[in-house]
Amino acid sequence: MGDFLFMRIFITMNLQEHIKKVLKEELNESKFFNRRIDFDEVKKLLSVYAEEIFFSYPYNYNQFKHNLILKAVESFMDNDYELGFGNVRPEQEEIDFIEQVSDMFEGIIKHLYKTNKETDVFRYFK
Repeated sequence: MGDFLFMRIFITMNLQEHIKKVLKEELNESKFFNRRIDFDEVKKLLSVYAEEIFFSYPYNYNQFKHNLILKAVESFMDNDYELGFGNVRPEQEEIDFIEQVSDMFEGIIKHLYKTNKETDVFRYFK
């Protein structure tokens, strides 16, 4: 049992290091955002805003994904830097950054979308 736990922790740590390395490489294109955005905080904000965004885009996963990341990043930047997302960089860089971050959190976003979709179905039966 101890060996299994050690291997699991070891694999998890290596996976986290690998993810951080990949993120640094992939997001180097957007140095402005990469220096300012705390991805752990953005990840936490995804669940905070998922329900709100879902009700705006319940039938379009791609719009849900894009707007959820946009809302989380905007909120982080507003809270930490008092910067509006739309006025800090050229629009294309913002779009590219949002796409990269949404791809990075794809699994979490799919889970949040699925959870909200299931919850939404049950509302009709109450």
